[in-house]
Amino acid sequence: GRGLWGSPMNEASAWMTPDGYGLFILLSVGAVAMMAQMLFTEAIGHTSLALGTLLTLSVPVLAALFGWFFLQEALTPHFLAGMVLVLTACGSLIWQEQKT
Repeated sequence: GRGLWGSPMNEASAWMTPDGYGLFILLSVGAVAMMAQMLFTEAIGHTSLALGTLLTLSVPVLAALFGWFFLQEALTPHFLAGMVLVLTACGSLIWQEQKT
């Protein structure tokens, strides 16, 4: 059969309804992620603008690096260039905050 956008479906890409245990795991992961986001949002409110921006900008960089390290995902040249830009912006923010 054909899947989303006409791509061929195989057993690995076919939708499967989770059983009770799988549903419990999905809901647990969702609940923990929601609590983590709420704590992160609360913590951002107690930092300076520069540090809050730094923390927020570091999330996608860290997520991609963890994906590369733990899941062996590829680090493409576009991603590496983006990471350099983000880290340069973060370094600039830190430098500006320390300067003032």
